[in-house]
Amino acid sequence: MRPALSALCASVLIFSAAAKLSKGSKDHAKGGEKHKAKGLLRSVKDAPSLPWCRKGTVMVALPQEYVNLGPAPAQEHRKKGGDKSVPAPPAPAPTAPINCGKGCDLAPAPVPALVSTDEPASRAATPSVLLEQPVLVWSGKGHDKALRAHGSSMLGDTWLGSVKMDLAKPRQPKGGFGVEWGKVDEERDSAPTPRWKSDGDFMGGYFWVFGGDDLTPNTFLDDVWVLPVEKAMNATSTWAHDKQEGAAVGWTKLKYASDSPRPHPRRGIQVVALEDAQGLLVVGGRQKRESCLGDSWLLKLPEGWDAPGGADDPAEWAPARWQRVPSLPSECRWGHASVKMRHRGAELAVVFGGRNLHPATNKWDYQNELWFFDALAEGGGAWTQAINMAVDAPQPRDHTSITFDAGSASLYVFGGRVAPTLGTPALNDLWKYSLETLEWTELKPAGMLPESRYMHVAAGLNGAMAVFGGEHIDKKQNRKQMNKKASKGGKKNDEKFNDLWAYSIEDNHWTLLSKSHCKSEEESANVAFLALMFAFIFVGAIIAPALAATLHLGWPVQVYSKVRDYFWSSQRNFAAHGRGQGKLSVELQPFTSCVLAQATRKMGYEQLN
Repeated sequence: MRPALSALCASVLIFSAAAKLSKGSKDHAKGGEKHKAKGLLRSVKDAPSLPWCRKGTVMVALPQEYVNLGPAPAQEHRKKGGDKSVPAPPAPAPTAPINCGKGCDLAPAPVPALVSTDEPASRAATPSVLLEQPVLVWSGKGHDKALRAHGSSMLGDTWLGSVKMDLAKPRQPKGGFGVEWGKVDEERDSAPTPRWKSDGDFMGGYFWVFGGDDLTPNTFLDDVWVLPVEKAMNATSTWAHDKQEGAAVGWTKLKYASDSPRPHPRRGIQVVALEDAQGLLVVGGRQKRESCLGDSWLLKLPEGWDAPGGADDPAEWAPARWQRVPSLPSECRWGHASVKMRHRGAELAVVFGGRNLHPATNKWDYQNELWFFDALAEGGGAWTQAINMAVDAPQPRDHTSITFDAGSASLYVFGGRVAPTLGTPALNDLWKYSLETLEWTELKPAGMLPESRYMHVAAGLNGAMAVFGGEHIDKKQNRKQMNKKASKGGKKNDEKFNDLWAYSIEDNHWTLLSKSHCKSEEESANVAFLALMFAFIFVGAIIAPALAATLHLGWPVQVYSKVRDYFWSSQRNFAAHGRGQGKLSVELQPFTSCVLAQATRKMGYEQLN
């Protein structure tokens, strides 16, 4: 009986470990409610606690003047491993209003260091540069389990995140730093249709959105929607200090003048809000059937729309007018990236990258050109191309991101995709274009890097760059199965993200502020199944011969062998059809068979298969 009891004890321990692994995988699929990590803020308690995993979304940075409208800071937080409390980081000192959106104009000023009494002197001697700034994320294509149990949906939701980090010490995250998300309560009857591959920007207290794809047959969108950001903050779960029950914020669809020309409906566009020109610049995009657009438009906002004491309700504004501006003097494109910058007194829109389908060769043509547009130049605007693009320039790409940092007078390009072929990996490289030297430099940040991705979004913060979401291309997929899915209109098994990374420009370092929680329930179920089956295989190889020898019966080994063989067979099928979960277990088959053989011999019982 002693061998059987020993084997039984071992089985209990292994099954307990497998159950914990199974439970952990299920928690991972629930949107991260169980997630706790040093240096990361716990998200709001409302489910879901994080924005759904997505791609093709829109994100803008909001001015630091909005910080005081954000979530109320905790009175204290606990240090891990002790009972000493540390005062929560205070809100930064008020600053002059900054027009942010896709890029902020000013760098943060150092503030007194926040250090606990037991912090090493060498670390306390380094002054902190605290960054606290809100960001807004809207819509995209992703996994909303409330809409569909499996597959992707058009999301149409709005999230506000409060980003907090120490730019001088990004490698040493402290409690209270990270990102805290809140979902905006919206009046769905007066909101844009859920969509992806639209674009937007922030200007004058409003978030502006244009175009995109809501899966309406045979057409894309050409509408402009406006969201008052301060009202959105007051209607955000756990953010508003005095939020009333049932409060919600409404969107407004902008009216166009009846005699105004209009751009074609499109997706894959770029929108830049230009304060000096008092309008929204729309560049490129595509129509249905891969029809590429190379035109540029400026939506002139009605006079006095942002005047003090003017109409606070966008529905009361006079109709806006579209006007054609000079087209990009290069190939048409979609999937490009854009940002606004103010350099040496000039407000410019910047466009980088993109792709098109070359009409002569019917092949994809990827771009890495860098263009600047001055909307106030003579003739209704002018484009200028950056020089020194032939040497040490980023690889041509689409669905990338670009941000501007005024402190370093530089543009930053991150990630993207270089080919549409299935299995071609996306990028996670980081490039800097100096507006002083007019040269590109590939940066090599220290520490952990974001996973490669495309169709992500980025926003320039004051002294940092925030990157959210996107999709990772799994280059290890079975090509035959991937092509079969693509031929049926399906997509490859790539993972979408809902993580948020911040890149500290001064320190040249990435910091993970919010982990991704995007494993599907199906993937989690596979992990749980594998965990339990591995426990059965390894424990059974010992306990089955022990029971057979103790009870002098042959059926324990026979039953075990039948179940084991069925498991191996199912895992071979998984591996043959591109399911990575089965690969490891198939490779371990000879090992467990050997364990069973050795155990049966030791017990004096003949192996039965």
